[in-house]
Amino acid sequence: DAIQVVRDNLGGDCANLSYRVGIHSGKTMVGNIGYQHRVNYTVCGTPVNIAARMEQLGKEYGVTPLVTDAVVRGTSLIRGAVVSGATSAFFFILIDIIKVHGHKTTLTEVYHLVCRVDKVTKNMLEASRFYDSVHQFIRDGRPGDALASIRAALSDKKYPEYDQALKKLEENIQKGEITPSSYRDEGL
Repeated sequence: DAIQVVRDNLGGDCANLSYRVGIHSGKTMVGNIGYQHRVNYTVCGTPVNIAARMEQLGKEYGVTPLVTDAVVRGTSLIRGAVVSGATSAFFFILIDIIKVHGHKTTLTEVYHLVCRVDKVTKNMLEASRFYDSVHQFIRDGRPGDALASIRAALSDKKYPEYDQALKKLEENIQKGEITPSSYRDEGL
């Protein structure tokens, strides 16, 4: 909503203003870091690096903001149980599962933070259900069915806002980077 206000007020070339946001949750170190002649106020730690990776993935997936499962789970603990891709405050769609650079053994669920729950549209719910079905095919050991579903959705232009993300998910499935063991037992 805020970025739209900026676009509306600036107009012209700024009407095409774009942004990417990546969000992760965890313990970090914050403060003035450095030495006597060069001190910077900064934040550092693994969660910062993972959030930066989520921001970068926004370009690859074509959607933003991207958040990790740590954020979704943290939100669900604060806001209520996750049901059908939504907490009581936010609506998320599980986009992919990746290995974050520098964390080769840690799999991270990548979610698109779509909107507040009170702003969810029918198309958003359909997209969420579609992604859930694709991930269920993978959980069930049926990557061929997952790929067929993705290809049909791309061919039919069913979720054009997710075309880039679907192509990336398709690529990751083809490479064997997502398998039934990629999913957490409790699932979302």
